[in-house]
Amino acid sequence: MTLRIVVTGKTGQVGKALCARLKGDHKVITLGRNDLDLETWEITSSLIDACVPDLIINAAAYTDVEKAEDEEDIAYRINTELPERLAKQANRHNAGFIHFSTDYVFDGTKLESYIETDIPNPINAYGRSKLGAEQKITASCDAWIIARLSWVYAETGKNFLNTMISLFTKQQTLKVVADQSGAPTPASVIADIVARIIDQAPPGQLQSYLTEHSGILHIACRGHTSWWEFAKKIADLAKTGGLPVITRQIDPITSEDYWGKAQRPKNSRLNINRLENTFGIKPPCWTNALESVMKRRIALR
Repeated sequence: MTLRIVVTGKTGQVGKALCARLKGDHKVITLGRNDLDLETWEITSSLIDACVPDLIINAAAYTDVEKAEDEEDIAYRINTELPERLAKQANRHNAGFIHFSTDYVFDGTKLESYIETDIPNPINAYGRSKLGAEQKITASCDAWIIARLSWVYAETGKNFLNTMISLFTKQQTLKVVADQSGAPTPASVIADIVARIIDQAPPGQLQSYLTEHSGILHIACRGHTSWWEFAKKIADLAKTGGLPVITRQIDPITSEDYWGKAQRPKNSRLNINRLENTFGIKPPCWTNALESVMKRRIALR
């Protein structure tokens, strides 16, 4: 069944991947930054009303972790207030609502991977703004899924993968944090998982399906690694694929050695048992997913 799906954040990594994945099967209406002005919300509300959506997917976000320390009010408006308004809009239309959160709602002190019911304790402004959205959405909408993500990247855009590929052409020695652990997860994998969840709903019953399955859901690739190991794997694939690489050495450093205003959790591993057991979806291993993304990235050179 073709659904009317409103997607915000159309130029971001996840938003772009969602539009590409969904547009062949559903009617996708995209809203960009200029359409989501909180000061003129009546206009945005009217745009959404005109779409008569079956589902709203919010991929819009303030994602600069460092700048958020100085702009927490702006991060709050985009990451907390905007999702709350969108959730209320979805509820008014008896539509489903899917929102993306982050591993940064946790402080990273747990030894094992985090499950959905672990108590959040963000240690930076970005994490606090994302946790705020989780709390607002649960009180504003009946049919919702909050998907927590970790270490998101894509073949295009500003992300760790493309930063590394750029640095490989400029520096012979790099220093990369080695004491933070997580699962690098491509935006394309996230988009595919979301599309598969949507398609599991019986025809005409998406709202009731999401109401039944409402809750927080961890989405990440299987396995885990460090930023340092991730960087080394990217370098190996870049060399094999013929990308220019002058970097000869990638040294591990600690989080304390890395300059930055924002603290980051050392453990960003998300337990994905609910994704596998409730929805029957088994994500790829992070290494296999990286190889697929690198093939697309190499083709862009």
